[in-house]
Order: sequence, then C-alpha cells, then structure tokens
Amino acid sequence: MRKLVYPTLLILLSLSGRAEDVPSRGNCKWSALPPKAKEIATRSRSLVCDGKIASISLAIAQDGKIVCEQSYGWADREHHVAATPGTPYAAGSVAKSLTGTAVFLLSQRGKLRLNDTPEHLGVKIRKVTGQTITIGELLSMTAGVPHGWFYATDRSYDEKYILQRYAIGAFPAHRSFDYSNLSFGVLGEIVASVSGTPYSRFLDEQILGPLGMKQSGFEPRPENTAVGSKVRVLSSGCRRVLHFGTRFGPVRPVSSR
Repeated sequence: MRKLVYPTLLILLSLSGRAEDVPSRGNCKWSALPPKAKEIATRSRSLVCDGKIASISLAIAQDGKIVCEQSYGWADREHHVAATPGTPYAAGSVAKSLTGTAVFLLSQRGKLRLNDTPEHLGVKIRKVTGQTITIGELLSMTAGVPHGWFYATDRSYDEKYILQRYAIGAFPAHRSFDYSNLSFGVLGEIVASVSGTPYSRFLDEQILGPLGMKQSGFEPRPENTAVGSKVRVLSSGCRRVLHFGTRFGPVRPVSSR
C-alpha cells in the first residue's frame, strides 16, 4: 500500500526505561477486573521498567465496552513526554491488514475480483517471468514480488517511483511465500485506482472513520505521537538509546545509561 507505515494504531514501538522513572497514566480499577487483567498490566509495566520497550498503551474491554485504559512509559523520553492511553503509535506492518480490508471491501462492492490482474485495474507491474500476477497472489504474498524492506521509510524517493522501479514480478508466481512490502504497495495503488480516491483518504473515510478510530490516520500529529527508538547494547554493557523520530528519520543518539 502507498503508506504501509503509520496509521496510528496502538502498537509497541520503542525501547528504554527505568523502574524509578516510568510514568503511568490511566483509569483502571484493577480490583473490579479479572485477575488476568492485572497480570497483563504488571507484565506490561515490567517490559518498560526492564528497558525492553519505551512505552505501551493498553485497553481492556468487557461486553463490547472499554472498561479500562492504561499506559506505561514515555511517548518521547528525550523530552519527557509521558505516554497516555490516547498516544498514537506508528503501526508498521499492521497497516497491511487495513490494505487487505480495503481490497476485500472493494471486492464485496463488485469493484474488483481477487483473480483480477493489477493491469486490469489500471496498475502496471513489471514481470520478468512473463507469468500473470493476481490480486489474490499479492494479498497472500505469493506473487513473486520481492520484499522491499525500505519501502515507505526511504523518503528520498517518491513512493510511485519506488514501486515502478522495485515492485517487480521477479520470481514465478504462486510457488512460494515471500514476505513482501512491495506487494502491498501495489495493492495500495490498486485501492486508489479502483476507488478513484487517494489510498489514505479511502481508508479514513471507508474504514477508520466508520469504526470511530478518530486518532488513527496517516498524518499523525507530531506533538502527541510516540517517538520511535531502539536500544543498542554496547560492548561495555551500557545501553544507548537511538532516536528515530516520529517518521523513522535519521538515527541520532539521545541518551545512554
């Protein structure tokens, strides 16, 4: 899909934290909830305290209603911004499920069929094997299209250019499973082509909006979006936190311990 990353779903992202300074925000009354809920919350907080993740936001539902929301850790450790139950996180490849939902939604509306080819739907894809590639094969990652791990993280090129250059049917289709960002990039273009609507807008209007996911989208607000980080353990045993920024920009060290 065009922007694989970054609908702002609540997904674990980054790493760092110490037990003595881990903030906690929420409205949970653990005594009124099943013991398993408290167990999950305790384990979640431990992950932050142990420095395995920077923050986590969780929710517990009973009978179809949210009864508890809780967060632990820092949305932005560098600037001491605590995570809250409403903190948006970059969703990464979880966004592929949204692309799949969009494709099946268009299929249910009779706009496409899973055995259609991208070309039939107005999206060209190069093939070196000469074989036909179908929508279903792109969805199941059996189209023979390479992974393309850099897709939607390298901002130096236009996304359409990246797809035109790298989204190639390089291997025979339907012979093996190969995890592929580029396959879903092509599917995102198909969603836009078939619907006549930009991919991100289609998801906002047809999926996220109807579900009431008001804080989810493709343009997270920098002031309240969790910052991505990762911990690198040095040979000395110290940890250095590398700050990626909201949009996985250039790596820069921000703290160490």
